[in-house]
Amino acid sequence: MGGFFIHTFLSVQPIIYKRIMKTNQFELADDVLEGLYAAIKIPFFLLYLILAFVPTTCMIIAIFNGFLDVPKWMVLMNPIVTTIIGWILRAVNKDVFYDMPAIIMSNVGVVLMCVVSVVNILG
Repeated sequence: MGGFFIHTFLSVQPIIYKRIMKTNQFELADDVLEGLYAAIKIPFFLLYLILAFVPTTCMIIAIFNGFLDVPKWMVLMNPIVTTIIGWILRAVNKDVFYDMPAIIMSNVGVVLMCVVSVVNILG
C-alpha cells in the first residue's frame, strides 16, 4: 500500500502542475505543489523508511548471518547505498542528476536486491 501511495502522489503532481499552468499562474502552481508536499511529508518519509530500510536491514542481516549464500560485499546492493550514490551525483551536477536520489537510484537498489536473490538461488 505504501508503494501505491508514493507512486500515486508522484504521478499526480505533473498533472496538477500542467493543468494550473494552462492558466499561466506559476505562483499558484508552486503554492499548490508546496502545500501537497507539506501535507504528505511525514507519511511519505515513513513509508519510504518502511519500503527501503526494513527489507534492506533484513537482507544485510541474512547475508552476514549466512542465510543467503552470496559474497559479503553484496550487502552494498540495496536502495540505501544507491540513494547515497544518487545524492553524491546530484551534489556533483544538480542539473544532470536532479532526480537521481529520489526516483532512479532507489529503484536501482531494489533491482540490485533482486540480483542478490538470483545469485543466492543460482549459488
